[in-house]
Amino acid sequence: MKRPFPASSAALWLAACAPPTSEGYEPPFDANLLIVSIDTVRADHLSCYGYSERTTPTIDRLAEDGHLFLSAQTPLPSTLPAHAALFTSLYPAQLGVWRNRQTVPTEAETLAEVLRREGFRTAAFISSAPLSDEFGIDQGFDLYDLPPAGGSRSDRTSGRAAEWLEENGDERFFCFLHLIDPHTWYDAPDGDGKPWPPDRGYLSDPSVMTPEARRASVRAYDDELRFADRGLAAVIDALERTGLKEETIVLVTSDHGETLEELLDEIPYAFGHGDYLYEHQLNVPLILWLPPGFPGRSPARHAQVVTLLDVMPTALELLGLGVPDGLEGRSLAGLVRGGVAEPVPAIAAIRPRSPFSAPSYSVRTERWRWIHTPGSGDALFDLAGDPRQERDVAPAHPAIIDELRPLLETWRGRAEHPRWNTPQNALSLELEREIQALGYAAE
Repeated sequence: MKRPFPASSAALWLAACAPPTSEGYEPPFDANLLIVSIDTVRADHLSCYGYSERTTPTIDRLAEDGHLFLSAQTPLPSTLPAHAALFTSLYPAQLGVWRNRQTVPTEAETLAEVLRREGFRTAAFISSAPLSDEFGIDQGFDLYDLPPAGGSRSDRTSGRAAEWLEENGDERFFCFLHLIDPHTWYDAPDGDGKPWPPDRGYLSDPSVMTPEARRASVRAYDDELRFADRGLAAVIDALERTGLKEETIVLVTSDHGETLEELLDEIPYAFGHGDYLYEHQLNVPLILWLPPGFPGRSPARHAQVVTLLDVMPTALELLGLGVPDGLEGRSLAGLVRGGVAEPVPAIAAIRPRSPFSAPSYSVRTERWRWIHTPGSGDALFDLAGDPRQERDVAPAHPAIIDELRPLLETWRGRAEHPRWNTPQNALSLELEREIQALGYAAE
């Protein structure tokens, strides 16, 4: 049996994680950057990832002509922590942002701050409360366009982004678009008109999730994906109308996935996220589309394990800019240009709401996912034959856990604690209500 990652290779793992410099690489022209994050999207419900339903034709077209990463992982399945990691290439634990309602340190340099310093015009178009500017996630944006109370559907948010692109495309830009539609509750305007599911997260009354309610909820989730995909189409159309698409790098991803009906009978838990480290919450889409003329323009599908922390260094190298020291992610630009990437495990961590409960950790290699909760034991899944993580094989493979444990211990010693002491501000009453309306209980 091929061993996934030797225990003695912790130092090699750290070296492989280091983002390479962009020395020797010059992009063919000064490109723009568009990053789109569609909230709460599990990769296996996108058509381009093999889903049987046609949910995402716009994303599919980008994937057919771009780079699709099959095993992209989020470091924490919750909106604010995941986006903070995406923007800074630091782990949520290093930022002190374990959950929504916390504050991104001003000392952490964001992708938007780097690009604004390099002369980019920067704008973000946001759809929901967890990415409010009250949390410091707006650092570096000239324009941080927030939704009205209650959030914004993708048609409104995308429309505002498309208008901005048409008005500002004469300057080099970084545009970030956040769409919220696939987040509960699922009630797409062109769905059946009934909000789904009847209950979410840890279900108070599991009996409401009849077989028909389960099927209806999954259909409603897919309808939200379709609606968000059409919102993305409006922005891509704006790039095409203005001729900007030929000058713009486009990256589409998500902050985290979603548990649908996988755990209903076991816990019961459904239609939520942030509480477990399973593939359906951690495996997110990642599609990179390069304009004509860029090295690596030919489409490809990549099986390597990558993370949201890789987005910032990858974007900077593709744009021809230096990658700052101290980032946790690595640039994938060399891989996109046909190079070989060393296998690097992805680590995710969650901290329970209760101060008396221990954090849980996941180490994901190309074949295995090991989930470790101190004091509660281990679970190990062979994703090659069990992609839904239904069979815990930890008792049969103790050697695999022994090989992965030093990697986690090395990570905990380096990355589990905040780099800065950031005071947490009290939220406005209106913002607290909006976050609770999304299903996040007060903490």
